Amino acid sequence: MRLDVTRAAPGGTRLVVADDGRGFAPGDRERRADDGHVGMTLLQDLVHQAGGRLSVSSTPGQGTTVELEVPST
Repeated sequence: MRLDVTRAAPGGTRLVVADDGRGFAPGDRERRADDGHVGMTLLQDLVHQAGGRLSVSSTPGQGTTVELEVPST
C-alpha cells in the first residue's frame, strides 16, 4: 500500500492511497452502493460537500488508486 499526502494548489491538500490488491471492475462501484455498501459513495459525497474532488481508478487483479483533493479552509 502507498499513501502520499501533499499540498495541492492553491493551498489545499492532496491524498493518494494506492494498493496492488484485488481491484474491482468499473461497474462494481455502482452495484455495491445499491447493495448497501456505501463507503465510496459516502466518501464522494463528503469530498464534494467540502468543495474537493475524488478520483478512483481500479483494475481487477491490479489494485486500486484513490486520489482525493480538498481546498484549505
